[in-house]
Amino acid sequence: MRAKLQNLQQLHSGRSFFCYELNMPRFEFFWHFHPEYELTYIVKGRGRRLVGDSVEQFREGDLVLIGPQVPHSWVSDIKRKQQCQAIVLQFPISFVENLLRMPELEELAPVFKQSSRGILMKGSQLSGVLKELLQLAQCKRLSAITGFLELFSLMSSFKTRPLASVSYHPTTQVQTTRISKVLAYIQQHFSSRISLTHAASVIHLSESAFCKYFKRTMGKTFSDYVNEVRITHAMMLLLETDKSVQSVAYQSGFENISYFNRVFLRKNRITPGKFRLGIRE
Repeated sequence: MRAKLQNLQQLHSGRSFFCYELNMPRFEFFWHFHPEYELTYIVKGRGRRLVGDSVEQFREGDLVLIGPQVPHSWVSDIKRKQQCQAIVLQFPISFVENLLRMPELEELAPVFKQSSRGILMKGSQLSGVLKELLQLAQCKRLSAITGFLELFSLMSSFKTRPLASVSYHPTTQVQTTRISKVLAYIQQHFSSRISLTHAASVIHLSESAFCKYFKRTMGKTFSDYVNEVRITHAMMLLLETDKSVQSVAYQSGFENISYFNRVFLRKNRITPGKFRLGIRE
């Protein structure tokens, strides 16, 4: 799976921004980036969301704003058979710059600045956001502009949380193409034994060179990243199934239950057992 630099200006020429609906059996791993901003609302579907060096769960109501050049992908849970739906809004930097020249819209500047790491947005008016996005997907000309402003006015009061780490920096197109092959390998094999040797061979590097490359590109070690993918999957299983903690650990790729418990506690500051109880109470 190669990363793809999407040329949205050619795809949506003649429009200041583009809003559309995605309906598909599942979200496939597609590690890509583009020079436009992107707002994505998940209507249906659950799985893992990858933004920069961040790996987290996503589910219905997931609302994320991603800045230009930040690689990202949504990946459905492979065992979940559910139709997936998302509303996507994409718009160029120039459009945002023109908006922020208006004094009345200056309060939106921090939101767009934070999106350079990708931000998760949460508020009490998510249903209103969905309504506005669905209308935007059908709007044309002047009504589309007013709809866009209504949407961001609604979200201006939302709480935001950065996704990618402070140390993460968007990679170049060549770097992203190489790292996407490795990330695809991780997504396909995280639930079983992952070989450092095989991962390195995917991009034709020695193990030592590969470890340095991965740390430089993703801002964390290969093993730490693999553990994040596995723990995210384990959290989903703890939330949505009655499988034992030991079974969850093994199905998420951990061969040692003690090690699983340590990694889970380090990432979530809570044990797997207490996490499950807290979610279900």
